[in-house]
Amino acid sequence: MLSLGVLPLVDIGFSFGIIAVTVWFFFVQSPFLFKRLGRQRFVPIMMQIVQLFMKFVVPLNAVVAILSTLRTNFTFDASTIAACIAVVVTAINGFVIVPKALAAGRMSMKERVGTDDTSSVRDFAVEGGSKTATKALHQTVVLFTLLMVGSLVAHVVLI
Repeated sequence: MLSLGVLPLVDIGFSFGIIAVTVWFFFVQSPFLFKRLGRQRFVPIMMQIVQLFMKFVVPLNAVVAILSTLRTNFTFDASTIAACIAVVVTAINGFVIVPKALAAGRMSMKERVGTDDTSSVRDFAVEGGSKTATKALHQTVVLFTLLMVGSLVAHVVLI
């Protein structure tokens, strides 16, 4: 069993790991690949990667919340509450919003085959996979991702 002195280090390590991977995945790698590949080649790849990402980030956030709860002996201080918020936000994103966004993205891809191969990162960041039904869902996925990162940063700062 981990000693209580090691728990904060493991907690911080997992938190920073999730933050770093998320920032890299959504805000560094994605715009770069979008610009290089164009919308039609990027979107199908990204849709599959997002599914895989969510399968890992939801349980990892749960591990952080559990570590924080153990670290504080179930007192639920502000840091633990921030970690729990990250779990809830990530679970909603992973189990509700992302599946809806991916379904809308698949429908949109069928509509747009061969009609749009833009590589404007700004357009994609705002519009999502298309300029129709996916815009609101795409922006919601990004918003919930930012909420998760913000909650984890708050969690680490408050430890």
